[in-house]
Amino acid sequence: MSISKHPIFLAISAMSFLLSSCTAVYFESPVPQNARTMSTFPAELLGVYVSDDEELDNIVISPESYQSGDINGILGENAVLKPYQEYWVLNQEAGEGQNVYTVFLGKFDLKSNRLEVFYLNLSEDLERQQKLKEITKVEDIFAADGTLEAVKINPTDQEFKAIFEGDLFLPYGTYTKQ
Repeated sequence: MSISKHPIFLAISAMSFLLSSCTAVYFESPVPQNARTMSTFPAELLGVYVSDDEELDNIVISPESYQSGDINGILGENAVLKPYQEYWVLNQEAGEGQNVYTVFLGKFDLKSNRLEVFYLNLSEDLERQQKLKEITKVEDIFAADGTLEAVKINPTDQEFKAIFEGDLFLPYGTYTKQ
């Protein structure tokens, strides 16, 4: 099932979520590019989210920031929150001084207080890599040993929509709001 069919999304981004076997996808600028920048999180998303998987860090969302593991995202400083249709997209700087962002999506269900997190990576899946390259220009970033370490993209709003609707985001974990 395509995650784009769900009614409410919150994009969660943090380097602590990246899995070592994944090929990271970095965005050159916050997405969607033409959406307004929000100064606070919506009230219904504020709170503490506990992961169903003990190996994943919990998420704490407050009005102007969020925290997961050792990542502290502060809106207006190192994190950018933008609306996208019925969704929220949180863009987190990938590292201090780097002008690239990581993006994770999550479906929040108000009735069950559950947050499902999805992430964008390419791993070793050549089909997924090709699909992304068909949607937008991709800059490959290689490790010293020649393996693909990450890719950098700068999608237009239309390309971001195609990435989102193209099932390139994968399930990561489920969290319960406390």
